[in-house]
Amino acid sequence: MKHFFLGIFSGCGEIWTHKLRSLLTTICVLMGVASLVLITALINGLFANWKTYLQETGLSQKVMVMNAQPPKRQAHLAALNRGITLEDVQAIAKNASYARYVSPEYQHYFTLRHRKKSFDYTWVTGATPAILAMNNIEIAQGRFFGDLDARQAAPVIVLGAQAVEKLYEPNETVIGSQVTLNDTPFTVIGVLKKYELYQGKYNMLDEKNRYSYIPLTSMQKRILGQDTISNLNIQVDDLANVGKLTDQIENVLLATHRGVRDFRVQAFAEHFQRAQQMEAAFVLVGGGIGLITLLVGGIGIMNLMLASINERIREIGIRKALGAWNRDIFIQFLAESVVLATMGGAFGILVGSYAIHAMRNLIKGSENGFPPPIISPNAIFIGFAFSVLVGIVAGLYPAFRASRLDPIEALRYE
Repeated sequence: MKHFFLGIFSGCGEIWTHKLRSLLTTICVLMGVASLVLITALINGLFANWKTYLQETGLSQKVMVMNAQPPKRQAHLAALNRGITLEDVQAIAKNASYARYVSPEYQHYFTLRHRKKSFDYTWVTGATPAILAMNNIEIAQGRFFGDLDARQAAPVIVLGAQAVEKLYEPNETVIGSQVTLNDTPFTVIGVLKKYELYQGKYNMLDEKNRYSYIPLTSMQKRILGQDTISNLNIQVDDLANVGKLTDQIENVLLATHRGVRDFRVQAFAEHFQRAQQMEAAFVLVGGGIGLITLLVGGIGIMNLMLASINERIREIGIRKALGAWNRDIFIQFLAESVVLATMGGAFGILVGSYAIHAMRNLIKGSENGFPPPIISPNAIFIGFAFSVLVGIVAGLYPAFRASRLDPIEALRYE
């Protein structure tokens, strides 16, 4: 260990002696690490909002069942098409072992009114309490409807943030007030949290703010006058089981629909997994560019060290004549190579981090909606680790060659 630190000290002295040459050699390493950090940050920023959107809306774990026309080979059975029913809901809840939550829903545009104000074309969803977990919904005020409200088909409603902004004054009491839904009065029992995820001036989660919720039974009995649902959402217990859950749902529905495929099953988790795969591919390509630049830097370090041997042959001969061992010379040259690469790696991290900070400030003040870069600790660690590795690999051959010099021949060298 003593020889290693002496080698580092000696190597630093040699780097200081040839400042410009050492600086030019480390620039390639610096550029490699900086590009790796910056490219990874840009890719993380590009995919971060998309993944957050899928998670915040519950789509990342959701499987949706929708009504559909039977295929051509079953066209003659179209008259038997009865759509998705509560019987299907109960069958899936009982037999789909990979389902965590089952949420039957009826969604439609309605007009909400409160006193003299109205909010046209707002989404109102008839649902069960399971939709809280299904869509990652949080209550800001009041409460959500429960099983008792559902059994009584109670005229209660939970308003979304947009409905509150359109129908109420800023300091007006919302909980306990009355709104009308298609001229049917409902009591407001809760207000949902306002969701925000901005990309430029666009709020990617604004869709969640547009929804208001009433019990599904209230929708069926008080508004529609019929026992129907528009879609059925199922949350998978684990993303790894999405395919198995999809198969279970299709098998159950084929049984309850007497073999007629008048439904469509869509797994949104596939989009989430595809986004993760695309992100990994982009990171791999971007990281490869940075690592190639690092490799070029390593070649530069090796060339510098080989040139340094020719300049210091007599020095090596004198040191060996005075009792230096081969390992002392080896460690000295290897340490010099590692110091050069480590300096390049450290400054590369600083340059990359500064570039990310500057880009974030620039994007924050713009209106183009481009997602800001997000720095990755893994990229910093990998970039720095590879810079040290490059220094070790690039220094091995020159260090070995220097350590094997014959001291007599070295002293004779002119």
